[in-house]
Amino acid sequence: MAAAVNRGDMRAAVEDFAENGILEDATGALPWGEISRGKEEIQAAFEKTFRFIPGAQLTDIEQVVQDDKIVIEYTVVGPPGSSIAFRACDCFDFNEDSKVLRKSIYAKELPLQEKLRIMLWGLKTKLQKKSLFLLPSKG
Repeated sequence: MAAAVNRGDMRAAVEDFAENGILEDATGALPWGEISRGKEEIQAAFEKTFRFIPGAQLTDIEQVVQDDKIVIEYTVVGPPGSSIAFRACDCFDFNEDSKVLRKSIYAKELPLQEKLRIMLWGLKTKLQKKSLFLLPSKG
């Protein structure tokens, strides 16, 4: 799953989920975060998250396996040119077919200033990509 995320392939990232899988994101107003159900909603949630940090990579991955549960700790690192980096942890529950039933994401709380910087960096990157298509043609 981390390899798919690092490639930016969110469709492949959700292939390990059961059809009735649940994603409990670290963001959201509820104590357990924003909940996505089913592969389509989970893929949309992944795409939304990585839209703000295009090109982000998951590094320093460590995992602990116990029966039908896996806990993974990792660092989210922004692409070159950004100073984005924070630690996170995912807890997975699996079904009898080794598909993810539930993934709960926990991330270090970033100060508001850092959250705004990440959002602005993502917006700047997005606008730069769009401007490439808006430049007048030479000739």
